[in-house]
Amino acid sequence: MRVILSSTGRTWRWARVRASAEHGFTMVVALGVLLVTSLLLTATFYAVSGEIHIGTDNLAAKRAYAAASAGVQAYLYQMNQNPNYWETCTNNVQSTAVTVPGSSDNASYTFQPIYANGNTACTSNVINSLVDSTTGTIRIVFTGSAGTRPVVQRAILVSFRMDSPLDFLWYTHFEAVDKGIPGGPS
Repeated sequence: MRVILSSTGRTWRWARVRASAEHGFTMVVALGVLLVTSLLLTATFYAVSGEIHIGTDNLAAKRAYAAASAGVQAYLYQMNQNPNYWETCTNNVQSTAVTVPGSSDNASYTFQPIYANGNTACTSNVINSLVDSTTGTIRIVFTGSAGTRPVVQRAILVSFRMDSPLDFLWYTHFEAVDKGIPGGPS
């Protein structure tokens, strides 16, 4: 019996012979895939390398803020040990950087008071030069530094105020309520 090949049968046979031939068609496809993969890897590398600088600066900024917070905590520690610590002008200025213990990149902090009542420096009357007469607060700026190139600085402005017994009177359970308020006591 003789098999008659149709045109589709010849097409399949021709495609099979053509695919098994070594004319370089597969090499062109392989080189195209290699080129596209190389371009994608290069684009990914450049996209990520731009983010490294931003991430490093962000980390240095967080470390600088943590160093400033360490300065606040060190000052609070001194205030808790001696409530009159702030009354000496030399204790209220730290112009040379203090290295934060345990920091991996030599993070440091400094602090400087904001002088009150029109003063530009600490005078013999420390209370007048440091304590704001309207708010009764002492304001100090703590500046943290971290990083190498560039050095990043972050500052925290802290207001200190002594608590008074009068601060707690509002929160008592014996507050008077106006009888004219609907839903109030009758």
